[in-house]
Amino acid sequence: MIKSQQFRLSGKKSLWQEQPPAVIAIDVTETKVERPKQHQKHFNSGKKKHHALKAQLVVDLTNLKIICTAYGVGKQHDFSLNFFQKT
Repeated sequence: MIKSQQFRLSGKKSLWQEQPPAVIAIDVTETKVERPKQHQKHFNSGKKKHHALKAQLVVDLTNLKIICTAYGVGKQHDFSLNFFQKT
């Protein structure tokens, strides 16, 4: 995404000065990881049957700026991923 120059990640100060976004897009993706030696139960994705990490992006669709990111383990539900992050 960085090489394509379509999305930009701005600092916190610029985000607070701007108006709240009118239209946003939220997407979560799973990435396969090797089987961890400890705490395998947390990384197991029940749906896809592999060990995974999840990444969530929140993007402002008017200017294609990334508002925030969140990360979690494969067991965590997509909807609850952002609510447990400290901002």
